Amino acid sequence: MGMLFELAAAPARFDSIKPEEELVVDEELVAFFGTGNDARSSVVQGLRAPVSNIDSTIERVRAMVRARGRRAITWEVVFPTHTRALVGALMARGMLLSHPTHAVIMALTDAPAPTRFDDIRMTSVDTKEEFKVHVGVTHEVFDILDRLPRELARIDRFGDRDVADRAFVRYVARIGDDPVGASTATFTKAGVMLHSGCTRVAYRNRGVYSAMVAHRFHQAAARGTPALVVRAGAMSRPILQKLGFRELGEVHFLVDTLADA
Repeated sequence: MGMLFELAAAPARFDSIKPEEELVVDEELVAFFGTGNDARSSVVQGLRAPVSNIDSTIERVRAMVRARGRRAITWEVVFPTHTRALVGALMARGMLLSHPTHAVIMALTDAPAPTRFDDIRMTSVDTKEEFKVHVGVTHEVFDILDRLPRELARIDRFGDRDVADRAFVRYVARIGDDPVGASTATFTKAGVMLHSGCTRVAYRNRGVYSAMVAHRFHQAAARGTPALVVRAGAMSRPILQKLGFRELGEVHFLVDTLADA
């Protein structure tokens, strides 16, 4: 479980980094800078700095944020790697808990119990058109439709390149011709990190989320790495527990907004 935990603790280290993105990795942390300007587009993961040295680490990260013209960054604190004292130290220095405040790291190393999903069809995203269907579902479910036009424009420019990356795979779930769910997976040598699993409201309680998990497990097994890890939220956690996932820890999210930005 050690490598699966590391994968969930610092997934940016394992993701494919696009030319317009940036990843900084050193002995103290992993810092990812995406294409957006909000706090969720920049993140600190894999913290190894002790609480006694946190002030210098914070100033170093803030300098990186300023140098890239950003205003805020999200810090991730992983339990049990860190203690709650680190969360307190970050909040004492002006950081605020994000929403949601945390996620539970969960892993699955045995195939989920066989379940029939006869009416749910899973397909991987291989074209720009299907990519747009995928983000249409995710942006609807996560209530970020205001960002959809920008994402569709980005897909027009870079979609062919993105779907060619077979280490980071997107999936669409359909019932009949209707796209009802979307999910992604990062494939690594240690196992598979699940991301962004979501079901449209009108199709919930019909097994769509479970079908997406089962499909990605079988995809992982086909690649020789039959192990899944995920950061579970309040809605997905009970479903994952029923599928046999075990809890490994937690990741807590704090936002640092620069006062002088």
